[in-house]
Amino acid sequence: ARVKARIIGEHGKARKTLEEMTGTYISVKESYVAIIGSYEHANVAREAIEMLIRGQRHSSVYRFLERAMREIKRRETLELWRSFKPLTK
Repeated sequence: ARVKARIIGEHGKARKTLEEMTGTYISVKESYVAIIGSYEHANVAREAIEMLIRGQRHSSVYRFLERAMREIKRRETLELWRSFKPLTK
């Protein structure tokens, strides 16, 4: 129950923050957590949830999420630039 409470947070705030930061949907039941989202984003959310389960502070987890999502965004932007084909005459 304590672990579930850490993931959900007061009035669902922690879960909502995790969802907003990762762009995923998170469902917390009695003995499992389901994450719906892109593979990369869901993996980041899973790691964050595991950090909460291990007892890390919410603020530390949120900092981890900021860094991880910034890196994903950087990689996605880089991939877009690499796929860009200049117009030729």
